[in-house]
Amino acid sequence: MKPFDWSYTTDYKGSVHSEGPKLEETSNPIPLDLLRRPDPILFFDDVMLYEDELADNGIAMLSCKIRVMPQRMLLLSRFFMRLDNVIFRLRDTRLFVEFDTGEVIREYIAREEAFDTVKKVSVPSPNHKDLKDLLSFAEISRYKGGCSSFDEGCE
Repeated sequence: MKPFDWSYTTDYKGSVHSEGPKLEETSNPIPLDLLRRPDPILFFDDVMLYEDELADNGIAMLSCKIRVMPQRMLLLSRFFMRLDNVIFRLRDTRLFVEFDTGEVIREYIAREEAFDTVKKVSVPSPNHKDLKDLLSFAEISRYKGGCSSFDEGCE
């Protein structure tokens, strides 16, 4: 039996079924250049699966975003946790599907850093009353070079 995780952290990467198509490891990254193109977006949704304030000591949330274009689809499942004065944690699972070829690329990224370390690289602006308002999951996802095509300002 697994011990209870009061932070609700998940490292779920998706399920692969034996009846489905044969999958193999690849070193091919998700082609961000294709996702940056101004293709029409046929469908987009952002669903918050759960969110908890961790007894007023931070936040934990799991969300899922999907973006469907005529030739491809991108799905992002993101777990974000901020435990005040302790740690930041991020778990991203991205699924990229190219419709013409049937290629599916799954990418999983886990990041974790001490609260004080992230605080040093995120300087609050005068518009932010407090560091908690400033540090969003989009900022943390870019910390240490991470980037999601769903995040605004992703270069």
